[in-house]
Amino acid sequence: MPLPKPIQAEEEELFLTRCMSDKVMIEEFPKLEQRFAVCKIQWDAVEDEEEEDTEGNEEDALKKLVAFLERYKGG
Repeated sequence: MPLPKPIQAEEEELFLTRCMSDKVMIEEFPKLEQRFAVCKIQWDAVEDEEEEDTEGNEEDALKKLVAFLERYKGG
């Protein structure tokens, strides 16, 4: 099954929520952290196509991961 891809003009948080709750994604990647990583890679792939300068985004990505997981888990 194809992985979800961001829709044009979709915000990152909305895409990650949609991707994380996708039925196929849940079946293919039952572990929350693994599913988030795959969704984030999908988002970053499209973002990288649009923006070549991604240097220094590792720390931002980690902060976003922690914040998203806290919201997703209800913490």
